[in-house]
Amino acid sequence: METKYPNCVVPLSGTDGNAVLVFMRVARALKRYLIDEEGHTPEEAHNKAEEFKREAKSGAYANVLTTCHRWVTVT
Repeated sequence: METKYPNCVVPLSGTDGNAVLVFMRVARALKRYLIDEEGHTPEEAHNKAEEFKREAKSGAYANVLTTCHRWVTVT
């Protein structure tokens, strides 16, 4: 599995395992990364984060975690 944004590192260990909290934390980090590191506009970053959230919410809890790993580097 190839990570879309491997340089976007999101620490999730030790956090609440609630699926919504997990994917919202990743979405926020992804937006910041896209704007600060890749030069995306806020609107572009927002759209990518929304795409990530739609994918993460499209299945059960395991899908949330798999989607996180597919989009960013999770530590």
